[in-house]
Amino acid sequence: MLLRHCTALLSIGSFALLSQVGANAATVTASACTSSAVQSAIDSANNGDTVVVPNGSCSWSSGVRINGKAIHLRGQSPTGVTITHNGGSSHLISVTESSAAPIHISDLNFVGGSGSAHTILMTPSNNGRPILIHNNTWQGNISAIRAHTNRGVIYSNSMNANGADRSFLQCKPENLGMSSWESPHTMGTADTTGERNLYVEDNTITRVPLQAFDSDGNCRIVVRYNTFSDSAYTSHGPDTGTYGNRHTEL
Repeated sequence: MLLRHCTALLSIGSFALLSQVGANAATVTASACTSSAVQSAIDSANNGDTVVVPNGSCSWSSGVRINGKAIHLRGQSPTGVTITHNGGSSHLISVTESSAAPIHISDLNFVGGSGSAHTILMTPSNNGRPILIHNNTWQGNISAIRAHTNRGVIYSNSMNANGADRSFLQCKPENLGMSSWESPHTMGTADTTGERNLYVEDNTITRVPLQAFDSDGNCRIVVRYNTFSDSAYTSHGPDTGTYGNRHTEL
């Protein structure tokens, strides 16, 4: 029960921290839903601000970056923003953790195009706080999230790949080297802060048949309260990579 409400605790904590780092927090609305307009809005935002992507349908051939800035990037309305992934081998949203407070990404709807890379890339930083990805959707021939970090919460999202060989989440923090294997496990109540595993909760994954989840390279992951429909979970050992999956809780 200690970790059952990890999402709620992290969310409450993140709002408290955001209020501390952004007492004068503002809402910055991008001029359009294009990647260039969204990047300009991100660049002009400060810690604690909300960056809003206005409703509309846009094709992104290049991505945006959030480099350690504690903001909330969200769509104007839950179903109003549609982004087509035409970014080739580039991620559409590359996020580096902030040490000030958690970063949120929510209310964005992604559809498959010519892009092959995952839509969102999560990258750790020293003293970084968890990245929270929630209330987004993915549809069609598209991969959702790649995590290079063993902390964060991915919750209340949905994906339907329509049978394509894609993934909802690839957890692969290989940058940790052997440290993940040389330090104690963080399963169950051993994660006393809720920030030492990647938590994936309350998502709906449909028709991602081969590897909806792909756990590898030092990953420490907790997967619970999700709905899998015609979808599979996979993990790797050191036979298919430098490091294998550290531990998984299902």
